[in-house]
Amino acid sequence: MPNWLQKQLMQAYHSKDRYQILFLNRCWFQFCNKERSKPSFDGDISFNRNHPTV
Repeated sequence: MPNWLQKQLMQAYHSKDRYQILFLNRCWFQFCNKERSKPSFDGDISFNRNHPTV
C-alpha cells in the first residue's frame, strides 16, 4: 500500500471520518483488482534491443 494512502487512512481513522474511510477503502480495492487483472510479466526481456539478453 502506498505511503500516501496509509497516511490518509490513518488520518481518516483518527478523525473517525467514516465517508473518507469508505472512499479510500474502495479506491484501494479497485486498485488491487485492477493490478490483479493485468497480465503477469513472464521474464522475457528480449524485446529490449539496446541490451542483449544474458
